[in-house]
Amino acid sequence: LGLERFHGVGILGFNSPEWFISDIGCIFAGGLATGIYTTNSPEACHYVAANCEANVLVVENQKQLEKILKVKDQLPHLKAIVQYKGELQQKSPLLYTWDEFMKLGKDVPNEALQAVIDSLRANECCTLIYTSGTTGNPKGVMLSHDNITWTSRTVSKMINPNYSEEVLVSYLPLSHVAAQMIDIWCSMSLAGTTHFAEPDALK
Repeated sequence: LGLERFHGVGILGFNSPEWFISDIGCIFAGGLATGIYTTNSPEACHYVAANCEANVLVVENQKQLEKILKVKDQLPHLKAIVQYKGELQQKSPLLYTWDEFMKLGKDVPNEALQAVIDSLRANECCTLIYTSGTTGNPKGVMLSHDNITWTSRTVSKMINPNYSEEVLVSYLPLSHVAAQMIDIWCSMSLAGTTHFAEPDALK
């Protein structure tokens, strides 16, 4: 989809396998994975997407897509929007369903992917976590690859020293560092299994 190195992929939706795939896929492609809270207003979504220079935005459904469509003309770096649940209710060269998006990768050779992965460096930024913005606009916190791997391995040893035993339920917003650390990276470090709650589970 034209993702440039060190540009963002904003993910706007409730926890799901697609959220994980978008996040990790972005990192493998040399981008900066960036969670956007589902409760954000269109203006708040615009701020994060513009700040991380997002080339791609992944949205859960029509409700989240509508927020992005209101501000997309103010996002000069945006090249594509992918919706992972529900049918697209409008046509646009920018818009892709999840199935269309996944098919685009079939023709990319493994060597091309491996070349990008091999070029990544431990001390480079891996992902962006945006603060709550209680003291002004949210701040994009840069977490490096070695920060994430060291922290997840250290925390994993405290959770469970044994591999492939841990089972997790993912329900806290993945835009938050704690949820990402436990649900994605510790689960991966532990060879655990992650299940996804329904979006209204906390109600």
